[in-house]
Amino acid sequence: TQNINNNDFENLDQRGRSREAIKETERAISRIVSGERRVELMAQPPYVRRLQHGLAARNNLGSASTGREPSRRVVIRRRKR
Repeated sequence: TQNINNNDFENLDQRGRSREAIKETERAISRIVSGERRVELMAQPPYVRRLQHGLAARNNLGSASTGREPSRRVVIRRRKR
């Protein structure tokens, strides 16, 4: 029998939240590509925001973090020409 501790559940929860944050980012990118100028995402921890910035850059979009911890969030926008 394997011992399961609270950290195991926290890690599972973080992975689930990270996955959901990535889905939110992908939806935001679609909205920007469809014509919206900027989309503000939900607050996330630093490692998730780093992934969100990477996804924006990969899609040739701009991004910036705004707010203060723990409410810091990413805003994705069209790049200025």
